Amino acid sequence: MVAQLGAVVALLGSCLVGTLVVSERRPSKNTKISEQQQKPVSLDKKLVGNMTESARAVLSNPLFWGIATAHAMSMVARSSDRILGEFFAHATNLPRSICGGLTLSVTAGLVHGLVSGRAFHNTKDVTRQQAFISRRYAGAVLSALALAIVAHPAVASLITSKYVMAGILVVLSACMTSCMAFQFFQIPSMVAQTFDSKKAVCISWMDATAFFMNAPIWALVGHVVATQGWSMAFCIIAA
Repeated sequence: MVAQLGAVVALLGSCLVGTLVVSERRPSKNTKISEQQQKPVSLDKKLVGNMTESARAVLSNPLFWGIATAHAMSMVARSSDRILGEFFAHATNLPRSICGGLTLSVTAGLVHGLVSGRAFHNTKDVTRQQAFISRRYAGAVLSALALAIVAHPAVASLITSKYVMAGILVVLSACMTSCMAFQFFQIPSMVAQTFDSKKAVCISWMDATAFFMNAPIWALVGHVVATQGWSMAFCIIAA
């Protein structure tokens, strides 16, 4: 439900931005158009025209769809705190009040990922920048798979201390979100620069697309948790 509401809000935002933000056009000095020659255009027509033009310019670009899909996957890690509290409670048998606080690992991971992400901007070598992003995605996948392994009953039974289990889960969840923080917060705005005056529209549509994609993903994860357990759920998140 949260993802669906977010998608609707982001979609409305993209429509508003495309409608109200109009790029400034300066007439040529050598061209003078009299007011009598200008055809009056109704406000409604102009708004609809601006909205349609902005949406078409963004949605017809293949680059947008590639980045929007990647943004949706990074949003899965960003919003994982919605299930981690229940997962911590199930895996550690600690009080839910404590498990709720342990989800701060997501915030800590995001902060660390953004701070360490400065290494991307410190180099101008495209090859190194691509390697940086690849390592981040690989780290996120490996962290999610490690959570899946630890969540498996056969492995969880080997960890007798609930505090040790909690510590392992906190570290792994923080690593997962740290590896996705730069992609989630920085990549959309960087890519949006290529859309010139449609930058805000591009970012709004990216958020809308990510929320729409996240809704069925979290619905599937909830179903898998109920039927096959947490280990398989984290395998889906890793995928």
